[in-house]
Amino acid sequence: AVVSTQSTWGVAPEPPDQEDKMLSFVLAALIGVAAARPQAVLPAGLSAAACPNYPFCGAETPADFPTPVVNGEPIAPILNTNPAQTQFYQQSQVATAPADFPVPVINGQNVAPGYNTVPAQTDAHENHLLIAQQQQLQQLIDAQTIQHRIQQQEIEAARHFGRL
Repeated sequence: AVVSTQSTWGVAPEPPDQEDKMLSFVLAALIGVAAARPQAVLPAGLSAAACPNYPFCGAETPADFPTPVVNGEPIAPILNTNPAQTQFYQQSQVATAPADFPVPVINGQNVAPGYNTVPAQTDAHENHLLIAQQQQLQQLIDAQTIQHRIQQQEIEAARHFGRL
């Protein structure tokens, strides 16, 4: 057998271990048992050709139930509603409620729904958030600068004392 010197992502292929061999054996045994299991037993006088959908020989599917009728109207099988109730239910599931809320107005200005503020207050709040984000960014830059200077000093000290 020729052993390849190529590897995948730097990892050399290994021969299958005991666990892989055991898993293959177990799967082969399971497939063998499943294939050898007894097939469905039909009653005497009934063949698989005559009734392929046993035990539902007379019906196409087991769910061929009659549709119930109440007050002359058929009832939907899942919702147990008549057509008018079903239509109302389906229409009530459409998400329209948030868009139907009135927008409050204070001093002639619409109130922002998330902040409950008028535009001037919303602008001030967003400006405050922007300033806080800029300060956090500057702190990160300063921390990186300090770390870089510490590394430079360590390199210079190592060169000075002959370690580099």
